[in-house]
Amino acid sequence: MRAALLVSAISTCLLLAACGKQPDASPSTSPPPSATPSTPSAPVTADTASGKSEVGQDSESEKSGSASAPAFDLDSARGRIDLANQTFGDRYRKDDASWYASRYTKDACVMPPNETTICGRDAIRAYFYYGGANRDIDISVKSTDIYGGTDAVIEEGNYDIPNPKGGYFDRGKFIGIWKLEDGTWKLYREIWTSSLPRKR
Repeated sequence: MRAALLVSAISTCLLLAACGKQPDASPSTSPPPSATPSTPSAPVTADTASGKSEVGQDSESEKSGSASAPAFDLDSARGRIDLANQTFGDRYRKDDASWYASRYTKDACVMPPNETTICGRDAIRAYFYYGGANRDIDISVKSTDIYGGTDAVIEEGNYDIPNPKGGYFDRGKFIGIWKLEDGTWKLYREIWTSSLPRKR
């Protein structure tokens, strides 16, 4: 029995050797999958080093950086509003369309007390100028707070209209909403109310 098994094993070995094969039990000489070298990365060029792809496109970080809007500057808006307030009394004395165009947006509205809302530069100009009847009126406008963001800036403040004989024609408080138009801060909405005692 042993002799038969031995002969069979020898015959198998001889057959494998003749065919150029090794028995299945022999260890594999090919490297394991993890040892297979990966595909080499693309060489670093001047474009890739500067953040561009091989087709000359900017990197995502550069795209996002170039598309970002300029930072909002409240001090710039405040300076524009303060400058406008210094000559705001001119609206009572000047029938100048360009003056109103430089201070009110195209779709501006003013909301006087005890009157309907007035919209549009021409209508606002006619309201304040009043055919020249108010040309001797002086007005002092002063901001008490200015705040907001890119879409709009809110101005809170006080106004005084002194009477040359003493006292005031009117004095009160106001709120103005300013918006950017053609790169300049202009009044979009304006509303005010008197602080003088109501006449009975």
